[in-house]
Amino acid sequence: MRSTSLSSPTLSVSLALLTTLVASEAHARRGGTAVEGCNGCHTGGAAPTITIGHSPESPAAGEAVTLQVTIQSANINAGGVYLRTGTGRLAPIDGQGTHLIDDRQLVHSAPKRASGGVVRFDAQWIAPGAPGGVVVEVWAVAANGDNGSRGDGASAASAAFAYGCEGTTYYLDRDGDGYGDSGVPRVDCAQPADHAPRAGDCDDYSVNIHPEQGEACNGRDDNCDGQIDEDLAVTTQYEDSDGDGYGSLFGATVEAKCPPDGYAPSSNDCNDRSPDVHPDAVETCNLVDDDCDGRVDEGVREVCGVGMCAREAIACTPG
Repeated sequence: MRSTSLSSPTLSVSLALLTTLVASEAHARRGGTAVEGCNGCHTGGAAPTITIGHSPESPAAGEAVTLQVTIQSANINAGGVYLRTGTGRLAPIDGQGTHLIDDRQLVHSAPKRASGGVVRFDAQWIAPGAPGGVVVEVWAVAANGDNGSRGDGASAASAAFAYGCEGTTYYLDRDGDGYGDSGVPRVDCAQPADHAPRAGDCDDYSVNIHPEQGEACNGRDDNCDGQIDEDLAVTTQYEDSDGDGYGSLFGATVEAKCPPDGYAPSSNDCNDRSPDVHPDAVETCNLVDDDCDGRVDEGVREVCGVGMCAREAIACTPG
């Protein structure tokens, strides 16, 4: 089984893949209702450290796995837990003080007392019959035991592991550029949809930003190396009087890595007094060379005749 620490995508750890989060979903109260945002109620205390282990470390498809959730905090008197999986079936273990919400959600029936600053909950998870991967999400509260919510700390963690195979770590790739978000990994037997085998995307919502992207002069870190507009050559920048992003050979020039305000990196604007005229403009029938290709109204004049006699009109009425 392959398991990966978030702090190092290549480090194998026996506790599988851990993610410490700030949101939480469990209240350390009798009945353990799962509610979004524990931090909204349980405040003032230090966020506990949560670790998630599983045994056996390399489970087979269909095998029963024991999940071990440890909640640790200096001021913990009692702890509560809410556990969720995306596949398989959860089952409570006798004596653990937990119960099922449904096959994929389990919560404490009553807060469990701490011993030596630690509370541990065990639960059973039954793997599906076909090999795959699972993400186990845990939300927990470290309570001070005063029957109130002040002074309590809430935290969350997740663990990912494969069953029925060694497993490979994949990363959520929202923009489909082949690089995923290092903070959202999972382990699976095959690459899941919307995931990539490579991490390191510093903006997973832009297909033009990833570690292999060439750096452009745009005020962004395009290649995710922590630098902005680095290693760009000094080139000639051309005055862009009409602000359409294209400069002219007939205006002023400066030497710079990036074009200053009022300048552009190209010099092929055939009319730098009109923002509607430049090489990327759409040609319209207006007696003007809109796209600076040396031709006027090409492909947009009215066609007269049919078949072999079809010809573009000589001119059109402007506007």
